[in-house]
Amino acid sequence: MKRFFTILLLFSATSVFAAQPGYVNLKSQFEAFILKAKNKDIETQLQIWQTEVESSLPDLYSELLSQNPDKTLEQNRRDKANKWFPFMFAHADKILAQFDAFHKNGWPMAQRLAANFPQVDFSDVTVIAMPSFMSFNGQVRTLDGKIVVLFGMDFLQLVEEDPKLIEGADLVNNTRILVAHEFTHALFGKISESSKADYSSLGLWAPLWSEGLAQIHSQMLVPGTDLTTVLMERNLALKCTAPQATAWAEMFLRDAAVASDGEMEAVYGKWFLMNDWKTLGVARAGYCLGYHTVLVAMRQYSFTQLINMQPSDVYLVVREALTEIATSK
Repeated sequence: MKRFFTILLLFSATSVFAAQPGYVNLKSQFEAFILKAKNKDIETQLQIWQTEVESSLPDLYSELLSQNPDKTLEQNRRDKANKWFPFMFAHADKILAQFDAFHKNGWPMAQRLAANFPQVDFSDVTVIAMPSFMSFNGQVRTLDGKIVVLFGMDFLQLVEEDPKLIEGADLVNNTRILVAHEFTHALFGKISESSKADYSSLGLWAPLWSEGLAQIHSQMLVPGTDLTTVLMERNLALKCTAPQATAWAEMFLRDAAVASDGEMEAVYGKWFLMNDWKTLGVARAGYCLGYHTVLVAMRQYSFTQLINMQPSDVYLVVREALTEIATSK
């Protein structure tokens, strides 16, 4: 029997015509760096990089370059420059084309998604196309209390040149799917922020739910997209079958039940990180399982109902869906 849940739809007189997100595209800054720094020594290149690129988003680049606590920001910047500047110069025209493709196909997807949810105020969300020092293709983070949706044009070109650059992975690029996926995370974040919902209480089920929502929604926004493109990785798509999902659901239920706070980081990596693929034979198996979990849930609920569910309701829906998947032999 279908349960009745408390769904927070976030409609209000002031938000029906909510503002669109902001947009920053660093193509011109990256192009200026390439033109001024090519064939210069590394010290000059670093100075020009900071002046032309980092100065546009100093707080963001500072945060990105401070993720290795064993080195200073300056050391991290220099290490990345030594490793990746040669690639940037060698493939500059193609990276610049990635900026153009994002402006043509990526940013309109973010606008479309935001327009589909006029009840959500995206005015403090910013979509940024940038050179990421090969750190990511797309990610969502909070900067100064506001959501930023980041896309690395240099990493996208790196994938084009070498889809198997990460051991155990065979990556796939699709700008519209990537933007739909990441901006769905931003949508989920805004809804959670407005409803003051704390999904961290769900433990390992929280990323399963959010990644499943992002993948299903991206497929809804780009009809006809195959599973390989939705998952953005070929090896995972090959293994993401119904029988494999059944086996993974059994394992996931056990992990979610027994993982202590101290073990959560390792268990999370096992299911959701790209660099941990040997345990389950493929990286990010949780993405496949999240996809199947939300598919099961959508037999009873619309996507809008699912993304607006409160954590206590999500717990019930995920438990029911995982149990069904685990027992569907």
